[in-house]
Amino acid sequence: ARPDQDTRAYLGTLSSGTIRVGQTIAIGHSGQKVEVKSLLVAGTPLDDAKAGDAVAAELTDHADLTRGDILCELNATADFATQFVADVIWFDVAPMTPGRSFMLKSASGWVSGSVSRLKYRVDLASEAEISAHILNTNDIGLCEFITHKPMLCDPYNDHPTSGGFIIVDTISNETV
Repeated sequence: ARPDQDTRAYLGTLSSGTIRVGQTIAIGHSGQKVEVKSLLVAGTPLDDAKAGDAVAAELTDHADLTRGDILCELNATADFATQFVADVIWFDVAPMTPGRSFMLKSASGWVSGSVSRLKYRVDLASEAEISAHILNTNDIGLCEFITHKPMLCDPYNDHPTSGGFIIVDTISNETV
């Protein structure tokens, strides 16, 4: 955003922690270090902002940020990966089979990918991990994913906003 011709601010919602004027932070995907020059919350200049605040952050240096980029504290840089495992609840009537292409939507944007392997399905009655090759409607399982570009991989229990994603069918555009 550009409130005037001399200012370039980056807009977003702070999902966790705090951010302060003068703080050095890192851009998640590149690790580039930048310093926070000023903050606006609801149009008001503030010295700091907290989780849940919609923030406009002006940085001291130019940064190549786009929609979905993540800003992190220096000691808590984000993990991006093209291969990861995740618990999945399957909603589609068509079974989840490894190799099927999907779009994954997370806090860091959209990425194409597929399930490379189903590690197991959870038996809902006993909570036992059962060997399986597909997930049917309402099944829960642990899946290995592979994506075509790096995706933010925060642990969901620690950071639900940046650790969760939805799976969208590439043909029907339905959430599965």
